Amino acid sequence: MQRDTLHFERQFQSQASQKDGLLTPLAEAASELLCSGNLSLVKKCRNAACILCFFDTTKSHTRNWCSMQLCGNRIKVAAYYERKRSNPTH
Repeated sequence: MQRDTLHFERQFQSQASQKDGLLTPLAEAASELLCSGNLSLVKKCRNAACILCFFDTTKSHTRNWCSMQLCGNRIKVAAYYERKRSNPTH
């Protein structure tokens, strides 16, 4: 089964005011990712309550959370307490 791939062409046009120009580097980075990045590495955070996506740059491409400090830690702590609660002898 062959999978269709998306292709984007990068074009930048700005008529923004100077204060809006602060978003220009962000917009350029996003367009660069869409045009030349591997989109299969863009993933949604596994935390169901999180709306963020991230670009998985890990060597094995197995990253699960947008941020280990935020979502990853919360999920791991919740799983730990659930295991302890369901098996109090360990």
